[in-house]
Amino acid sequence: MLVHELQLIRESLDSRIRTGKLALETPSDQELVLVPQVEDSFAIQITFSAPDDIKVSLEPWHEHVSSVEQATNLAIWLLTPYYRVVAMYAGGGAVRTHLEIFRDEGWDDMLGIYFMNPEEGLPEPDEIRIRQQAVFLDSNFLTYYPQAELDAAGYPVGTLLGETIYQQRSGEWHPTNVPDLPQN
Repeated sequence: MLVHELQLIRESLDSRIRTGKLALETPSDQELVLVPQVEDSFAIQITFSAPDDIKVSLEPWHEHVSSVEQATNLAIWLLTPYYRVVAMYAGGGAVRTHLEIFRDEGWDDMLGIYFMNPEEGLPEPDEIRIRQQAVFLDSNFLTYYPQAELDAAGYPVGTLLGETIYQQRSGEWHPTNVPDLPQN
């Protein structure tokens, strides 16, 4: 039986589960896993530690929140294309990961985690992995950010769903796991 806080989150997600786009798993009474049932998507883990410590994660990123409402909202946001997780690596090791939100000005960095001590100097990343999914759209998104540039599907312009890996070529970041666009 799930702890009370996770049961409340489960109940809050009931209408989204009924769409068939989302399933829930309960590996333990203190963990709830949201498993999208669409391509190019990622599971979101919600772990209860204490009444004021609920961890929401889309690996390798995570955030600790203090309420059921915050955890539910964060998990739902991570299921939309308006939020994405950006992880930076150097020499195969994680350096930094952060959540980005799409706003009128474009992508904005928020809620970062350092895997190394930034005061000791961080190595320059040689790889960036961006994880973005679109299980659900937020029909009110343009109400919050009326100048945001969305494509015909309602995604931020330039969206690449799934995990996109970027590496530097000639001093610029280029995706390595998507085909190059033809040159005119």
